[in-house]
Amino acid sequence: MVAVKQVFVAGGMPDITYVDRQHLSLEASLRNELREGYKIVAITGPTKSGKTVLCKKVISAQTSIWIDGGQITDSNQFWSTIIGELKLPSETTENTNSGHNASFKAIFGFQAQISSGMSLKFEGQSKKSILSAMRALGYTLIVDDFHYLSDTVQIDVVRSLKSEIFLGLSVVFIAVPHRVFDAITAEPEMEGRYAHISIPAWNLDDLMQIPKVGFPRLNMNVHPETLRGTSKNCPELAAAV
Repeated sequence: MVAVKQVFVAGGMPDITYVDRQHLSLEASLRNELREGYKIVAITGPTKSGKTVLCKKVISAQTSIWIDGGQITDSNQFWSTIIGELKLPSETTENTNSGHNASFKAIFGFQAQISSGMSLKFEGQSKKSILSAMRALGYTLIVDDFHYLSDTVQIDVVRSLKSEIFLGLSVVFIAVPHRVFDAITAEPEMEGRYAHISIPAWNLDDLMQIPKVGFPRLNMNVHPETLRGTSKNCPELAAAV
């Protein structure tokens, strides 16, 4: 038996009641921008408009690193969070005898077997190395609620990302409309290096798809006029998509 919370997933990732809104071409637009690459993809829209759900639907969790902007207080925490998500060690070594650094691909898989050498920390000076490793492995960096980052952190992030974006690193920022572009456009070299996908607020016809699909899965027969009235008066249904 299907549970209500499996059908109407308020605040989570829906499956049964996911509405793709094909008339807006949101999934196709995101896929196309990521396929074209070499840019920051900025996804904006009102709260509960489906920004995060869109990204989770299109971008595989196995090939993406998610950063929650609301949990980040400074730049150090931003980069240490990436390291944690990648499950990189906070410190490793490089073989000074051979003169070759341990490959970051090897570090990702914990395959680097180095018995001697100097310490190498994944901190400020190694941001480029971390991002290069992500790019080499085909990871997409997604910063959700980018607008919650302080102005200082936003600028640091964009400045640190730009060289790797030029080389092909996939990056997505999710934000409310009025806050995402200040940090991007503050870097002159990022001009023309970002794409904007704007998600509008839900309309009634799209909202109607949620109860139309959901109630039958719960073996409930609800009159169409009741569905329409519920959708019209309860826009919070958008939280379920």
